[in-house]
Amino acid sequence: MIAFPDDDCWYADDFLSRLQAAFVRFPEHDILTGRTVDAGGTDSVSVALPASGRIDRSVVLAAGNSASLFARRQVFERIGLFDERLGLGPDTAFKSSEELDLLVRALAAGLGLSYLRELTVFHEQIHPGNRSAQIARVAVYARGFGAMLRKNRFGWSFVTLHLARTAAGVAVRAIQGRPLCIREKITGAHGLLSGYRQWVE
Repeated sequence: MIAFPDDDCWYADDFLSRLQAAFVRFPEHDILTGRTVDAGGTDSVSVALPASGRIDRSVVLAAGNSASLFARRQVFERIGLFDERLGLGPDTAFKSSEELDLLVRALAAGLGLSYLRELTVFHEQIHPGNRSAQIARVAVYARGFGAMLRKNRFGWSFVTLHLARTAAGVAVRAIQGRPLCIREKITGAHGLLSGYRQWVE
């Protein structure tokens, strides 16, 4: 099995043995995902699904991040490696969502994927330093997410639904009087649209 731990995350002492046992327990599953939590056990880095279960296209975008993704070697022999146009490494505008792209491609190839909530990787919350840095980070990551959606043929109906939810969030924060949160959400929506429009195969 192959894992992708960040340089600032850590595993419990028995994690790898539990992970190996999970792959033995689910021989039909090619990829297992879990969740990242901080030292206190609170979900960190990304929002986690509330319950374990099979991953399909309806939940794949909330099925974990790269640090909580585990795959059999044959997955990459079957569908190839990460798309090097996505993520923080390449010199492109699309600085995220390489792991989501991998999961969506695996589903399209008919591979078995499951989310196991008990597979917890420790990773502290990311604190960019100030609100301006956070908003800049949102813009960069949102472009990658938008590009991944376009690449994997999530249509305009999906994008419109996502933007409608964002608009609802903006309305709530306007009532609450939280202008910086409003700016962050609008920045994210703009970045998503930008990435979606810019992606070219």
